[in-house]
Amino acid sequence: MGSNLMDATTGPDAADGPVVIIGGGPAGATLARTLLAGEDDVSVVLLTAEPDAPYDRTHLSKSVLTGEREAPPSLYPDDLDDPRLDLRTGTEVVAVDAASRTLTLADGDPLACGRLVLATGASPRSLPLPGIERSGVHLVRERVAALELRDALAGGGHLVVLGGGLIGLEVAAAARQRGCEVTVLEVAARLLGRVLPAILADHVQAVHRDHGTTIELGVRPTELTGEARVAGVRLADGRELAADHVVVAVGAAPRTQLAVDAGIEVEDGILVDDRFRTSVPGIYAIGDAVRFRACDGDGPGLRTEAWTPALAMGQHLGRNLLGADEAYAEVPWMWSDQHDLTIQAAGSPVLDGVQRGELSASTGMAVFGLADGRVTGVAGVSEGRGIGRTVRGAMPMIAQATPVTADELADPDVDLRRLARERS
Repeated sequence: MGSNLMDATTGPDAADGPVVIIGGGPAGATLARTLLAGEDDVSVVLLTAEPDAPYDRTHLSKSVLTGEREAPPSLYPDDLDDPRLDLRTGTEVVAVDAASRTLTLADGDPLACGRLVLATGASPRSLPLPGIERSGVHLVRERVAALELRDALAGGGHLVVLGGGLIGLEVAAAARQRGCEVTVLEVAARLLGRVLPAILADHVQAVHRDHGTTIELGVRPTELTGEARVAGVRLADGRELAADHVVVAVGAAPRTQLAVDAGIEVEDGILVDDRFRTSVPGIYAIGDAVRFRACDGDGPGLRTEAWTPALAMGQHLGRNLLGADEAYAEVPWMWSDQHDLTIQAAGSPVLDGVQRGELSASTGMAVFGLADGRVTGVAGVSEGRGIGRTVRGAMPMIAQATPVTADELADPDVDLRRLARERS
């Protein structure tokens, strides 16, 4: 294949040296995989602070917690023996010199880069509660933490989940499957307020309650009680709920400190253009840590926190570093499995819109965001995976801004993929 790594920077010898990727999550690992598959002479250094080689994180709050899997499966295991890849686990980067593109590692060693990619991901948010540091309080984002929680749940007891988002509800479902008593506390008036319209969220809530989970809405925890180990959760209304385990699942924050310290532009995420270029030439960013600039190039636009977009970003930047020079225009897509339910969403978040289907049907119900005769996003729920046909079918319409009417979206007999092809 020869050497054709693109010099997309300004400045002499900008492409000399290895492509260095900070972060071994899905975006960073997929970028490494794409470069290795496309270039004989490439040299890739993949740095991850975790002790493990890249793995499939989607199993952490599902099959790992239920005990169906002993550990999450490896991601691209064949790459580990490739001599062109220098994978360094347990390696923390403490500083980035943007001018020279030189990293300082935690052990004090420097590392020079040809191109630098920040794939630093996101960290689970905690809560500023007294007692949050007690044993038995868990945050689920990485393998070690998930295995610790899995082992704790094996003993049963009462789990209290703080947060009624996707991760919190996946953990709740897994814990019920393990036989634990589960209570979910959500400060908002309903579950999944940033993800699903109310009609779908209410159905998800009903299914969790049917499986024995207690859900309390509009409640605020004020303290985690106990001695060395957590024993309860005190609420603002004065009640105290007994708890053998507590999971904090209140979202994630992009890891941007390295970028901030390096003088890279950040606004609730590392700001990138449609080719993942940061404000500093020769430095790129992908994955959960990034926020795209607005379409007019001024200020922040979309930020995603999902597995599939992270994979797509890694693939796309890899192709561009190999010379493609294409704008990123993938429609973000996510899914969640909870009990027998499948939740899927694509495009921009949908909190209200055009309904299609029935929750009692195998194909489920989808809700479309519709603006100026174009689909902006879709969210859906079904028992089993039937909703996938509708959500996936809408993605070409979102990508192409296909003109469509509300009546067409609402009609289950209208083939959305065919419609997108005919009107493209």
